[in-house]
Amino acid sequence: MHRLTPIAAFVHFVLMVPHRRLHVSTAAWWLLYPVAYCAFTTVRGVLAPGSAYPYPFVDVDSIGYGGLLLNVLLYGIGFFVLGLAIVGLDRLLPRRAILSDGS
Repeated sequence: MHRLTPIAAFVHFVLMVPHRRLHVSTAAWWLLYPVAYCAFTTVRGVLAPGSAYPYPFVDVDSIGYGGLLLNVLLYGIGFFVLGLAIVGLDRLLPRRAILSDGS
């Protein structure tokens, strides 16, 4: 899932989606999901002590809240830069999908 899905999503985006619709603000909106995910896992960890955190970068028991905030900041910057790269690629690709049904 962590290997094939990102590749398939990228290929789908490049070949099958109409382009030149994304904006810089779109990359900022995409950050809501990882921030919500970190919030959910943190609340879950507080409400269910002893349960395993899904990933070490959100494991408050090991890294503390300072480490979690640092990870959220670093991952947020990384995801935003990746989002900007996708927006830039979207602007370079032809407006119509490369593989389309012609409609």
